[in-house]
Amino acid sequence: MKIVLTGSLGRIGNPLTQGLVKKGHSVTVISSKAERQKEIEALGATAAIGSMQDVDFLTDTFKGADAVYLMIAWNAIGHLFDKRIDFPAEFNHIASKYKLAVEESGVKNVVYLSSIGAHTNKGIGSLSVYKGVEDMMNQLPTAVSIKFMRPVAFYPNLFRFMQSMKTDGAIVQSYGDDVKEPWVSPLDIAKTIVEEMEKPFEGREIRYIASDEHQLV
Repeated sequence: MKIVLTGSLGRIGNPLTQGLVKKGHSVTVISSKAERQKEIEALGATAAIGSMQDVDFLTDTFKGADAVYLMIAWNAIGHLFDKRIDFPAEFNHIASKYKLAVEESGVKNVVYLSSIGAHTNKGIGSLSVYKGVEDMMNQLPTAVSIKFMRPVAFYPNLFRFMQSMKTDGAIVQSYGDDVKEPWVSPLDIAKTIVEEMEKPFEGREIRYIASDEHQLV
């Protein structure tokens, strides 16, 4: 298959690119940074250097692809706690570019990296942005099949607790200590997306992703 990936070579993009190339797929990786080109090509993929804001660039890159993988990186927009940034508006803006590029390129199969909680915009804080994006992607014609990937919290996010662990010896959260919170490795997300890319695309589907839970005996 000819597959186009957004998200460059991040925590998911790198292992996802490697996994798809290993499976024999022709992979194009979109990155906004020209210095990523050699690294992308070293993995056996083709680099497409351009902006997510450029619909013409996205459309040209998507054309002829059997499937595209779409994601929106928080850090590409700005710091999560920067109150000057309207994250829902920024997410929707990028999603609108993706939607238009998918329509104009004729791509029929989409895998979109969403999030747990995307079924609602109530009581989930910043994750509410994913509800808006899924709603927009669902406006694509029914001829376009979409697989919404909804992973739980990423393991690397645990680094956010480093300061409180050092100063207070604790991880501080806003829910009770009797509540279990699932986590996922980016490697498992990439593996799952590879699996979904190789399965039939049929309408609109949702898959939740969490890493295995191992109980020590």
